[in-house]
Amino acid sequence: MLLLDDLQNLALATAVQEQEKLTSDSVRQGARHMIEYARTDPEGFWQIFVDKMNHFCLSVLGALLIFIIGIFLIRWIKHILMRVFDRRKTEKTIASFVTSFATISLSVLLIVISISTLGVDTTSLAALLAAGGLAVGMA
Repeated sequence: MLLLDDLQNLALATAVQEQEKLTSDSVRQGARHMIEYARTDPEGFWQIFVDKMNHFCLSVLGALLIFIIGIFLIRWIKHILMRVFDRRKTEKTIASFVTSFATISLSVLLIVISISTLGVDTTSLAALLAAGGLAVGMA
């Protein structure tokens, strides 16, 4: 009976190892490791979980705060630009174009800053925006 249990455990362990080799999905492997860690050391798991959640929640709150403050700053800058153009009696189409360009540029910058606050790598997004700016500039 003991030999049969050992053989079953060995077969199960071998099957699990083969399945992990076939599975290239890192999320599944990470989840499996996390579950195994939770089974072996529940207190340590919950301590790490709470620390990571605190860090994530603070990042999300920081990103939201930056975004909300940025929206108000963009509106304030837009209002100031419109007042300056009105005082100088600038043509409405030029004033509208400059104001729209500044608003859109600042909004894109705000979104990139908010995303980078969450910990997302924004270098590829910055390169994409630079390539788009170059294409528009050459057109």
